[in-house]
Amino acid sequence: LLERMAAQNVEHRAVIERIKKERGSELVILGHHYQRKEIVDLADIVGDSFKLARDGARATGRTLVFCGVRFMVESCAVLKRE
Repeated sequence: LLERMAAQNVEHRAVIERIKKERGSELVILGHHYQRKEIVDLADIVGDSFKLARDGARATGRTLVFCGVRFMVESCAVLKRE
């Protein structure tokens, strides 16, 4: 089971890295510091909820991917409008 999970993680990482390369600066991944290491390692910006909401609002990428909880996305959207 652990070997299968590890293989899936490698496969998922490869897909995410490919998408990041294809999209370039248009894609910004924000990862809450409490996420698993595999997620944090792929994030462009890592921090607590406040930092991610603030930095997400400042990000120039066309697509933001939040790895955290929904209210952080809502906070970012509110800040982005200001």
